[in-house]
Amino acid sequence: MLIQKYKDARAGNGEFVVLEGVHSIKHALRFGADIVDIAVVDLKRVKDIMESVGAVKEARELAKRARALPKSEFEKLAKIPPHTGAIALSKKPREKQKLKDKIVFLENPNSLHNLGAVIRVLASRGIKNIFVSGEQNPWHSECIRTSAGLHFAMESVKQISLNNLLKFAKGSDRKIFAFDADGEDVFATEIPDNVILAFGTERSGLSKKIKENSEKIVSIPMQEGVSSLNLATAVAIGVYADIK
Repeated sequence: MLIQKYKDARAGNGEFVVLEGVHSIKHALRFGADIVDIAVVDLKRVKDIMESVGAVKEARELAKRARALPKSEFEKLAKIPPHTGAIALSKKPREKQKLKDKIVFLENPNSLHNLGAVIRVLASRGIKNIFVSGEQNPWHSECIRTSAGLHFAMESVKQISLNNLLKFAKGSDRKIFAFDADGEDVFATEIPDNVILAFGTERSGLSKKIKENSEKIVSIPMQEGVSSLNLATAVAIGVYADIK
């Protein structure tokens, strides 16, 4: 039963993931997602929204593949039904085996929404790899909703333990640059391409273990008395810091 497939896919643990809202579906279509179902309440409205943001090609593709559902049936497909009246079920993409670009590592992020916002930042910067430790699954539907479907612009969105991250870094000859308040100014630091940029939570920051295994500790300069930044804001500053 399709309703059960959507329900099972929300947590992002299996083969399928849920895309909630027009913008998530738009980006998934744009970046080649293997979408197996698209459900809408009002096809014309959804198509008009896509076209209004310049996604004409994606709007045509959606119109070919979407099926209209009564609102009562549509609302069963999501915990909080998207107000744009569109939802889809997609296969999770295969991860690239050889990663050439920078990698951003988030240690134990607290919020799926912060995590989704980070992915949106990375996609805008063209950084295609994110590793995440802890309990938050980066393929959860809430995270994809916040990223506006830009998970599909990435090459690797991976849940990983800290120990496995350290093994990966050593095996791939990648240096770790850890963001911490006591580090050197990131704007005065040369950041190599083959690097792992590590960020902790707003409340507790990075663990001692990852800092001890980092090549450098870098910091974002802030006004005295300001203790922290939102995670996505910190990541945005960090990944754009090498632009001169």
